[in-house]
Amino acid sequence: RIAVIDLRDFETKQILKNPITLSDHGCGFVTPNSEYIIEGGQYAAPLGMGHAPIEKYNEEYRGICTLWKFDREKGRIDPEASFALE
Repeated sequence: RIAVIDLRDFETKQILKNPITLSDHGCGFVTPNSEYIIEGGQYAAPLGMGHAPIEKYNEEYRGICTLWKFDREKGRIDPEASFALE
């Protein structure tokens, strides 16, 4: 999951779970202009929360890097404008 915390009051404003992968690295990185929050996968896994046997690793397992679009005016992540790279 990734969270947005307002540093003016230290309140959590939003929490999102990545809908396509199980393995977050454990931290997010913000681009210098705060346009995106980058969430990297820790290890390859089947997409969409599925399961695949290890024998199908080359066909079914993917590493993911998600770029969450951050709307500075709203102070929230916009999931509809976000995307992932595999």
